Amino acid sequence: LELDLKIVDFPAGALIVEEAGGKVTDTKGKPWSLETKDFLATNGILHDKLLKIINAK
Repeated sequence: LELDLKIVDFPAGALIVEEAGGKVTDTKGKPWSLETKDFLATNGILHDKLLKIINAK
């Protein structure tokens, strides 16, 4: 989980995670883009569970 990243901080890492079978989204579960500032990157298996924890109120 990373918050408030800059545009140059993330694309290479996201590519590595996705190519390794992981999942990368914003903290609401939407696909990430170059405008996204808050990211969640996981092994894919835990992604939905972590999104629920992050977004629990």
